[in-house]
Amino acid sequence: TYARIACGVLGTVEKVGSKQWYSDSETKMCVRDCKVGTDEHCGGIKEKYSVVFHDSATECCGFQYAYMDTELCEARATYSHTNKYYVDYANQKCSKDCKE
Repeated sequence: TYARIACGVLGTVEKVGSKQWYSDSETKMCVRDCKVGTDEHCGGIKEKYSVVFHDSATECCGFQYAYMDTELCEARATYSHTNKYYVDYANQKCSKDCKE
């Protein structure tokens, strides 16, 4: 993206993202629309037309991952823990969502 800095001189403007939440298809969790590394919840900057944006992790989880317990989805999105058990389909067992 370019911005006019002074009479006819163009400079680059760094995109910062909307800070809204969206579903990351690679990690299968809700992440924020911001440059990776600027916030622990950032999943990268996306164009408005490429994903559905949400105002909160809760909203993203409810809309994108309705099959998953909302509290568990939010905990994954914010790197926290629920200390509850959930079905781990990948490993075919019950697992506890807690700090290891």
